[in-house]
Amino acid sequence: MRGSPRTIIVVVVLVTLAAIGLNRWLVHDWLANATSSLFVVPGSVFTTRMSQIHILLESWHTNARLTVENAALRREHLQLSALAGQIQKLQEENTFLRKAANMILPAGKRRIDARLSFSTSSTIRSTIVLNRGQDDGVRQGDVVISSERVLIGRVEAVFVNTARVQLITDPKFSATGRVLQNQTRGIVRGTGGDTLRFELIGHDDMIDQGSVVVSSGDDRIPAGLVIGTVSVIQPASGSIFKKVDIQPAARDIIIGPVIILEP
Repeated sequence: MRGSPRTIIVVVVLVTLAAIGLNRWLVHDWLANATSSLFVVPGSVFTTRMSQIHILLESWHTNARLTVENAALRREHLQLSALAGQIQKLQEENTFLRKAANMILPAGKRRIDARLSFSTSSTIRSTIVLNRGQDDGVRQGDVVISSERVLIGRVEAVFVNTARVQLITDPKFSATGRVLQNQTRGIVRGTGGDTLRFELIGHDDMIDQGSVVVSSGDDRIPAGLVIGTVSVIQPASGSIFKKVDIQPAARDIIIGPVIILEP
């Protein structure tokens, strides 16, 4: 039995509407999934990248700040080191002046305070140059000593503003000396090395290792200036004199303030 045309039309319309509804539901679900995959996931990656960039920029900023602070600390350290050097120099000069002021020197003798300018660049270092010269009253033959009355050498050449000093270690230097503890006398000569030679000391002369040798004043060098201490005493075969070496006291004080004396 066949249905009426009206019933068939109604059924077709309902089926069509159902298909359209199902299609819309499927399309909406697909669009939602597509939107989630296109926007939600890339948005998470973007957030992560921005966080990493922020961390990197903060690291660069921290490194730049630390670099600036390090440079400032280095400048401050250099300034403090320079200030410490100036203070040390002033302290050394004050100590030198106090010692020099208390030194008893021959009356009427000319005296000039000076400092080391430079020394010869040789292994012997037998000469030094002082920052005082002819314009300051320095003369050839003047005696150079420290504030402790240690004999350093003799002025061998004078220039306008400087003077060259022959040290007691120079092979050409000689001075009369005596043992401080007694009256044993001899000639002190430079060897060109780190020691001095004490000549004309007989086998019977009283002298011991560690004895202090001072200038005797029998030449143009004032008496009582410290020359050094006896370091070696050996009998010389076939000679009436002993072999005596002196460790010069000037070895440790030739760099710094000195006093130039008229002989």
